Amino acid sequence: MSKDVEATNEVRTYYHSFLRKQKLVCIGFLILAAVCVIALYGFSNNTSQSYWTSYAVLGHHLFGFEAPSGRFTDMIFWDRLLPRAINAAFVGGALAIGGCVMQIVFRNPLADPYTTGISSGAGFGATIAIAMGISLVPGLTGDWAVVVNAFILSLVPTAAMIAVMMFRKTSPAELILVGIGIMYFFGAASTVFMLWANPSDLSGAFRWGLGHLESVGWEKMPIIVGATVIGSAAILLMSDKLNVMNAGDRGAFTMGEDPNRVRFICLLLTSMMVAVVVAFTGTIGFVGIVAPHVVRLTMGTNTRYMLLGSFAVGAVLLVASDALAKVLALPVGVIMSVVGGPLFLFILVKQYKREHFV
Repeated sequence: MSKDVEATNEVRTYYHSFLRKQKLVCIGFLILAAVCVIALYGFSNNTSQSYWTSYAVLGHHLFGFEAPSGRFTDMIFWDRLLPRAINAAFVGGALAIGGCVMQIVFRNPLADPYTTGISSGAGFGATIAIAMGISLVPGLTGDWAVVVNAFILSLVPTAAMIAVMMFRKTSPAELILVGIGIMYFFGAASTVFMLWANPSDLSGAFRWGLGHLESVGWEKMPIIVGATVIGSAAILLMSDKLNVMNAGDRGAFTMGEDPNRVRFICLLLTSMMVAVVVAFTGTIGFVGIVAPHVVRLTMGTNTRYMLLGSFAVGAVLLVASDALAKVLALPVGVIMSVVGGPLFLFILVKQYKREHFV
């Protein structure tokens, strides 16, 4: 009996030690994200100003230090670079948490925030606003017409998926197929409208689809940050239920959870958060796939720490990619695809070796 007690105590000690390590790694990821946002704020300067001028401007606005000379310098760093860096961090975090949740509830390592067809719906909404001048809300024009169109139509695929879940019993694989079908439909519709559009308007629609952060500034930050914080906090409150979902639908039923109910709530929360982000930035790929895999390899599968770690890794990935995008004068979605593709392949190979040869 004493041996059993000693074995139980050893297991408990090991488990608590493992949890402490997870907390430390998670805190480290979050600190790294904050440091990267601050450090890359200066690196992203692709003007003739010095690297440290960025921090001089930041110190002037935050702490009242002596201001660098020139209104142009202040405008570049405070009005353009800093809000873009902060928005990039929250957009990356939202996409990463969305990808983490989708991979858990659909039990598919290739799932991402766009699995439900959000990106295709948003792309169609942006296309009809940019290429055809059609606004779903009368009176809206310009950037806000694009944002509102993208947001409204990005939720249509999610609504269709939820309707399927409510009216018939579906497996995660069937729900993914529903999302793929809707994605192809909206993709085809966007192509048709682009063929009908004036050629001079096509570049704007095409650039929106590549993913960008150029148009997000201080005035749009409260919406992006607010949606990300509220959505992430609500998802974190579901972390215990998501842990149960790791056991599969039968395991969740055994532990007293309704997997379809959990899947419905998580799908709704994730879709709302990601829809807001995508409406402002377009489709930025690979963040939601790569970040959860990086965290899973380094921290294990405890959902609470996975969500926090994914947020931090996603923020670092997108801020770094956006800094490089500004230097190369390319859309951030292009840079993220170039970086994310090889990184994702490396993670898959590493994970395969761990599962089969360790």
